[in-house]
Amino acid sequence: MSNHKPMILLAILVATSIFFIFFNAKVISQETPIESKQDTLEPIVTDEPIISYAKSLVIEQWGYQEWESFYTLIHKESSWNHKAENPNSTATGLGQFLDGTWDDVGCIKTFNANEQIRCTIKYIQQRYSNPSKALAFHLDNNYY
Repeated sequence: MSNHKPMILLAILVATSIFFIFFNAKVISQETPIESKQDTLEPIVTDEPIISYAKSLVIEQWGYQEWESFYTLIHKESSWNHKAENPNSTATGLGQFLDGTWDDVGCIKTFNANEQIRCTIKYIQQRYSNPSKALAFHLDNNYY
């Protein structure tokens, strides 16, 4: 019996290792923040239609080099939840616009994700000129 204990322990260790590798790989593939993305020019792969839509508009407006900053900014603001509402202010949506911000960019407050993306792009263009500058401001001030 004692000769089998090392084999049983080894089998348990291998099974546990496989479980953790599988579990961690699944979590990382679904939730890796953009900051830890490899330094490549490979596009961010996603099944989310709003992210794909946003990416196409950002690349059209500013080029691919601004996509990572835009993605990170929206992730920090709303985790890409177009129904996000701040309980401490009037901030809503993907870009977490205050009630007055909607008017400032010529938009009507909405929970339509596509319209929120269009309005957020307008806001960033008007106020910061590009997502990199908007994100830099956000990182310094915790808002943009």
